[in-house]
Amino acid sequence: MSYKDLIINQMNNDNVKANTHEGRLLDYLEKFGSITSLQAIQDLGNTRLSGTIYTLKRKGYTFNTESVSVPNRFGGKTTVAKYYLLNNKHFC
Repeated sequence: MSYKDLIINQMNNDNVKANTHEGRLLDYLEKFGSITSLQAIQDLGNTRLSGTIYTLKRKGYTFNTESVSVPNRFGGKTTVAKYYLLNNKHFC
């Protein structure tokens, strides 16, 4: 089941933290542990993951960022950020 399917099921059950980029991102990280910008676009419709991360950091959340190498559409490699939410007082 994709995250999109999970979120639709949750919305039907009123279990979604919030219908915002921030709420969906926190929910996603709780379920899957990490996220890249491509996953954010595909699964959350969030084209500005780094902006959402920045906003959450300003609200007191702490993230670990790992650089990972992934294939690009031209057969080469590129490096992207993979974000992990660290234990936070806000995050239960």
